[in-house]
Amino acid sequence: MEQATAMREWCLPMATLHLKLIIPWLIISAVFNQELFTYRLRSVDVDGKNQYSDVRIIRISKQSENNITILTYPNPVSNEIRITIPANWQNKKVVYEVFSLTGQMAKKIQSTNSSQTETLNVSNLNSGMYIVKVTCEGQTAQQKIVKQ
Repeated sequence: MEQATAMREWCLPMATLHLKLIIPWLIISAVFNQELFTYRLRSVDVDGKNQYSDVRIIRISKQSENNITILTYPNPVSNEIRITIPANWQNKKVVYEVFSLTGQMAKKIQSTNSSQTETLNVSNLNSGMYIVKVTCEGQTAQQKIVKQ
């Protein structure tokens, strides 16, 4: 396995025989605040011929610890969509918004004492893709949904 440097030059092989060397190397690299890794595999036949794999990019971000996610189901939706919010948002003021892909707000509901899963009636929305945006105390999570 070879890694590309910031200048797009390929470094010497990181691992030659054992692929289990890859994961510890990624962990060590992450400690040094590198977030984007570019790799390719180089296989060498017994006759010495090289063959390279497609280039792969791996992004490791420390922000993922702070990412907030919501769960929307069923997706695609026909009439009612259920939105599950993070546990630390429960019993707080939460704003639920549904936007079309053009950015127009199609629905907005505020809950002053939100439960873990809220149900929104979307039966009046036209078929298509929408963005569900949920906000609580300045934190926002969003997810795409498909309305049938």
